[in-house]
Parts: sequence; C-alpha cells; structure tokens
Amino acid sequence: MPKKLDWVVCEPRLRYAPNTPEGIALSYVKNHPSFKSARDLLAQAMVAYWLPFALAASGVKGQALIMACFEAIGELEKQINLIKRVLLDHQTVNCNDSNAPQKVVYPKIEETFSSIDAKSEDMAMENSVKETAAVGPKKAADLF
Repeated sequence: MPKKLDWVVCEPRLRYAPNTPEGIALSYVKNHPSFKSARDLLAQAMVAYWLPFALAASGVKGQALIMACFEAIGELEKQINLIKRVLLDHQTVNCNDSNAPQKVVYPKIEETFSSIDAKSEDMAMENSVKETAAVGPKKAADLF
C-alpha cells in the first residue's frame, strides 16, 4: 500500500439542483442499487472515460496504451449495451435522425431499479467468464 504522501487526492464537492440532469444523475449514483459507494462509481466512470487520455499525456505508448484504450472502450460499450438492453429494450436509436428528440426531458422515475441490478450482475458474470478465457495480460495495468 502506498504511503499517504504518494496518493493522488482530489476531493471535489459536487452540488447540483435536484431537477437538473447532473443532480438527477448524482442522486442516482448516491443511492445506486448495487450499494457501491458514490465515490467508487464515480471513479469507475472517470477511469473508463479519461484514463487513456491521461496515460497518453503522461507518455505511455505502444501496447500498454492500446490495451488501456480497449479496456476503456470495453467498459463504455458495456454501459452502452446496458442502457440499450434495460432502458431501450433493444430499440435502435440514431442520434442523427431528425425524428429523434432534440431535448431530453427527465421525468421523475418512480419505479425501483432492482431489475437493473439483477441484469447488471448477470452481465458482469458473463463478462468475467469471457475475460477468464482470454489469453495474455488481463489488464493494461499489467504492462506498466
């Protein structure tokens, strides 16, 4: 375990009005059905979204950067597929379609998300089985 002085610390305080997209998302993350902490969920999203850029900016190149990119893409694709499967029920949405809604309205969601949690666990199990069958380094971090 690294010494406390070696840690990268950032303690943002996020505050949004509850009826904004950011407030709705933050409230959901704070009360996520997986019971993971908001800190862990936000860190997971941040790593998938920004780690490849951070690695490239710090000079990481070659196979390590490529693997980190594919890992991030895989995490983002899993989230995209979860959204499609659970919320869109396999509907195909073309964002360039002129009939697509141009402004999103966020109604108050009254339903429980236990089915989302169950489907997330099923998907995680499927992915872990696929990952164990892979040959080579399991994570890009193994190459650093």
